[in-house]
Amino acid sequence: MIDGFYLKGLEELEFDENKVKEEFKFTKYWIWEDDEVNDLLDKVGSGNIELIDIGDSQSWNIIITGEERSQMWFFTDVGIQPCAPKRSFISWFEYWLEGSDNYFGEFEL
Repeated sequence: MIDGFYLKGLEELEFDENKVKEEFKFTKYWIWEDDEVNDLLDKVGSGNIELIDIGDSQSWNIIITGEERSQMWFFTDVGIQPCAPKRSFISWFEYWLEGSDNYFGEFEL
């Protein structure tokens, strides 16, 4: 456990078997709170699995399909965003284990 959060065990992972097989369509951040809700919002749950639930509608998810496959993304109730710089699961996990927390240091709008 780091910062009060822990990586879910395999038995704790929950996902829709059909949605997880669908392609993850995103390659850059998206804040849907700034947009009118559209068809893409239904696709946010596709092709990824939540690994850490931070609470307050925030989580770290691994992308398992599409162009971003193997990358870690941050999900909230208003948007999604990859790490900046992008990090594969292993790179992200090592960074997390070190206690580092600047996952968006190179983020640009």
